[in-house]
Amino acid sequence: MVIQLSQDREEEIRCSSVRCLTILVTLITSVDKHGQLCDISLDLLCDTGQNVSQLVKNILLPALAQWSLEISRFVLRGRRVFKKRPN
Repeated sequence: MVIQLSQDREEEIRCSSVRCLTILVTLITSVDKHGQLCDISLDLLCDTGQNVSQLVKNILLPALAQWSLEISRFVLRGRRVFKKRPN
């Protein structure tokens, strides 16, 4: 549902989806969702609405980066660029 909101025509709705995604990032425990959230985040970062891309930069990307560090994974455009090696 949040994905559908992120594709809405109204900029304020897309801004709301960014806020929702930021909250979800802090609550999700499934590592399998990481790639999908990265893809959605990158799409929203390139949004034509200045408020949407600004929100992504200010709140969503920092939350996603923190989660990426916590699970030892960094994904960029669907490709894993960094993964912590097991000891």
